[in-house]
Amino acid sequence: MSLTRRTVIYVIGICLSLLALEIWHEFDTYSEEIEQAETETANLAGSLIQHAEDTFNIADGTLAIVVQQLGDEGITASALRHSQAIMDASLENARHFRGFFLYGPDGKFLTGSHHSGKPVPDVSARPYFTMHRDDPNLGAVIGRPFRGQATGDWLIPLSRRITGPDGSFLGIVLAAIDATYFASFYQRFDVGRRGSISLLLTDGTLLSRSPFNPDDVGIDLSSAALFTDAMPMQGAYHLVSSIDDTARIAGFARSPEFPLVTVAGVARDDALASWWRDAAIRLCVMIAFVMAVALLGLRLADQLRRRHKAEAQLSARETEFRLITESSSDLISHIDNDGRRVYVSPAAPRVLGFEPEELLGRSVFEIAHPDDVESLKAAADRMRRGEAGGETLAYRALHKDGHEIWLETALTVVPGKDGAPPGVISVTRDISERKALELQLIAMARVDGLTGLANRRAFDAALDVEWRRAQREGAPLSVLLIDVDRFKNFNDHYGHLGGDECLIKIAAAVEGGIERPGDVAARYGGEELVVLLPQTDTRGAMVMANKLCGLVEGLGLAHEHNPPWKVATISIGAASVVPNETFPDRTPQWLLGRADAALYAAKAAGRNRAMSAPEPPGRKLSLVRS
Repeated sequence: MSLTRRTVIYVIGICLSLLALEIWHEFDTYSEEIEQAETETANLAGSLIQHAEDTFNIADGTLAIVVQQLGDEGITASALRHSQAIMDASLENARHFRGFFLYGPDGKFLTGSHHSGKPVPDVSARPYFTMHRDDPNLGAVIGRPFRGQATGDWLIPLSRRITGPDGSFLGIVLAAIDATYFASFYQRFDVGRRGSISLLLTDGTLLSRSPFNPDDVGIDLSSAALFTDAMPMQGAYHLVSSIDDTARIAGFARSPEFPLVTVAGVARDDALASWWRDAAIRLCVMIAFVMAVALLGLRLADQLRRRHKAEAQLSARETEFRLITESSSDLISHIDNDGRRVYVSPAAPRVLGFEPEELLGRSVFEIAHPDDVESLKAAADRMRRGEAGGETLAYRALHKDGHEIWLETALTVVPGKDGAPPGVISVTRDISERKALELQLIAMARVDGLTGLANRRAFDAALDVEWRRAQREGAPLSVLLIDVDRFKNFNDHYGHLGGDECLIKIAAAVEGGIERPGDVAARYGGEELVVLLPQTDTRGAMVMANKLCGLVEGLGLAHEHNPPWKVATISIGAASVVPNETFPDRTPQWLLGRADAALYAAKAAGRNRAMSAPEPPGRKLSLVRS
């Protein structure tokens, strides 16, 4: 099995393990959340059953006093008045009691507390009455809830038997407790939007419930699992309510004194809402983390695969490289990151005159022309920084025998082995002949084909360079614009070939007349020539112009139609300036325009002469004639 495949399997195993641990953790926290809900509801139910016991004990205490009073004295008017006073006092102190009622042995109403509302006139058929009548040892009995005669409110009856001194049945005393009292009390506890708290008899009869619905009171829930199985004193269970079909986690508690059960339940969805939210967040984070691990692992596996593939390809290419280099006429070298040759092909003697062994370990910059070393080093730095994967350079180098040659080298970056810095493969050929041809063509492109002077393009370039130099140095710069007098007439009389010959001789005289290497003579166009004179003011320009006029006239080139001289002559317009940024409108074209104006002035003044342009604005205007 390959290393790449083993890496993938290892990454998948880690990801699955992380997911399994997260799922196990979520199930664990889920169980803890359920257990917490069960514990909290069971504790709440235990507190509420204590409240229910206290409520019924208060009522039962009043009933016990009345039973004791009547049992000792019998059903007498005095005993009844005394009992009524006791019941009134209890009713005054506990508003959740709706009334106390006393019934005789026949079930007929005898008396009751004041403000108790309309009593039930006869309870002889009620189960709690018959139970007391038939069982003298029965204690307090909580009966099924009933609706009050006056208000129709649900009441919970608590009753006790009255037994005479002789053991005879004298009737019952009954306390009516408001069922809504418990529901109102239960609303103080937060069991969620869909939670509920119920008070029931142990036989499954619902006495009160929050949220309160009058139609729910008294329903029989004995078929619920809580009542069908043996009920412990306290615990928790899960149910789907038969009242509102809500799944709940509920706690319950049973009273040891009364047949009462309290059930406090929270909706399962509400209890687990925060868990679901937090679990979703945790799971999303874990999935994102696992995906990141998976991507990093797969990237690592891909890099390993690429590395193995690259190593195999590199090995194959090295073999091919050796075969190619051994038979190539170009010089092929392998250069390390420090610029030293670590391999040189057998073509080295033909290209450089050196044997391969003489170049191994030496810097490639040693044989480069000093003026080209910096450009070569700059290219090497760009490739070393990764800004360029390859470059082609033309530069000068020294042959072993000492003469200068032109080389063209194509450079390509190649990766290093086993973490070593990358190197460069160079392919070098001698381009001296091609370079010489290029230089010849460049020179030809700057020379006028007829006169041999610089052409217009070369002159414009020279004028731009000298203008900027004069501007930096604050030096004067002059131009002479030259035109052959009556040249059209010359062509018409002597023919165009004769005109070309005349122009060639005049150009040679002008070029021979300029003295300094920096002066430039050029053909400006047609029969017009131009001379650029750096570091020359108006006086010097006029001296040179007059000289050139004399040289051309001295050639003695016959020109019958150029009276009065009858030989070829020239007219020259001179213009001078000290370039200054203070006058942005003064440009090279401005200077040529002034020379052209001076040329026209020279022709208008009679030809065969030189005239300077007017002085710049702000100074006296004048024409200087030779």
